[in-house]
Amino acid sequence: MFSAILSAQPVLIFVFLVTSALLVSLGFLIGRKIGYPRRIYWAAAGLGLSIVLSATLTPAKNSSGYSGTCTISKDFLDSVGTEQWSLNLLLFVPMSVAFLLAGASSGSVIVGAAVLSTGIEFAQANIPGVGRACDSDDVIANIAGALIATVTIAVYSLLTGKRQQVRLPESRTKWSRAYLLEVSTGVVVLLVGFSTVTLNIVSSSTPIKEAGANDTQSASNSLEKLFGHRVDITHTQTSRLPNEYKAKITLIISWHDGIAELSLPDHRVHTVDSTAGVPLSGFRGPSQILNEATAKSRAAEFAARDLVSVKDNTKISVEAERNPRSAWRVTYSQEVGGVASPPYFELIFTKDGRLMKLANTTTVQ
Repeated sequence: MFSAILSAQPVLIFVFLVTSALLVSLGFLIGRKIGYPRRIYWAAAGLGLSIVLSATLTPAKNSSGYSGTCTISKDFLDSVGTEQWSLNLLLFVPMSVAFLLAGASSGSVIVGAAVLSTGIEFAQANIPGVGRACDSDDVIANIAGALIATVTIAVYSLLTGKRQQVRLPESRTKWSRAYLLEVSTGVVVLLVGFSTVTLNIVSSSTPIKEAGANDTQSASNSLEKLFGHRVDITHTQTSRLPNEYKAKITLIISWHDGIAELSLPDHRVHTVDSTAGVPLSGFRGPSQILNEATAKSRAAEFAARDLVSVKDNTKISVEAERNPRSAWRVTYSQEVGGVASPPYFELIFTKDGRLMKLANTTTVQ
C-alpha cells in the first residue's frame, strides 16, 4: 500500500522533509514563546501537521488538471471501514493528540480538524496537478480521527489522574475568542470553497461515484504493470452496477482515448478499450506483431501479467481482425467435450503493437 503511494507521489518524501523542518521549528518556537514547559508537544504538533499536508497536497505523478468538483455523500456510513476511509481517519490522529498534549482544548482540536480538512478538500479540487478528489467522506473520516484522539487523551488522563496534560483555557472569554476565530475561519473556508467548485450530491443508492485517491493510485499501478508504462488518468469512478466478472465494486478508469475497468479491492484489470490503441512497452521481443505466433506469444504475456490461468483444456485461437484493419484477435476459451465455451479472455492487437481491446471475464471470487 505504502509503496503504491510513494510510486504515485515520488516527491512525497521531499515535501514531507521540507514541511517537517519548517513546522517542527515553528511549533518549538511557539511552545517556547508562550511559556509552555513541554515544547516537544508543540514540535510534535508541527510534525503531525506536516504529515497531513504532505500526504494530502503532494502532487500525484502524471496528474495535470483539476476536477473542480466536490462530492457530498448523503450516507457517509457507506464508506466507513474502507481502506481510504481508514487512512483518512488515522491521518489526523497523531496531529490531534500532539495539539491536545500541547494545551489545545478538545473543542478547538475538533473544530480545527474540521476546518483544516475542509480546506484541504477544496484545495485538492482547485489546485492543478494535485490529482485528488474532493469528497465529504474524507472530511468526516478526518473529524473522526480528531474525535478518537480526543477520547483517547481524555480516557488516559482519567485513568492516570494526569488531567493537567490537557490544558484548558483560563477563562470563558478565551474560550469564546478561540471558537469565534475558528468558526469564522471555517465560514470563510466554506464560502471560498463553495464558490470555486461544483457540488455533486450522491446517496448510497447511487451506483456510480467518484473514486478516492488511493484507488486511483493502485489502479494506475495495475495498468502500468499490464501495459509496461503509465497512462495519464483523467477520471476515476466506482460502480456497483452488474458486470460479467461478478465484481461487487468496479473501478472505471478513463484517459484521453481509452477506458478500463478493474475489480475492487484487488485492482485486477478486466476490460480495456482504446480507440487509438495503447502503445505497448516492457514486453519481450519486437513490438511488431506480424504473424499468429507472435500474437499468441504476446497474449500469453498479457495473460501472465493479469494472472489468467491457462489449463489443459484451454483453447487459444488467433485470427486476423478486419475492423480495425491490420489487427489480431486472440481468444482463450475452455473446451469441454470438444465444444468450446464463450471466450473468457480476449485481446485485440494492432500489427504495430498497440492494444485496442482486452476482455477478461474471469469470475472474481
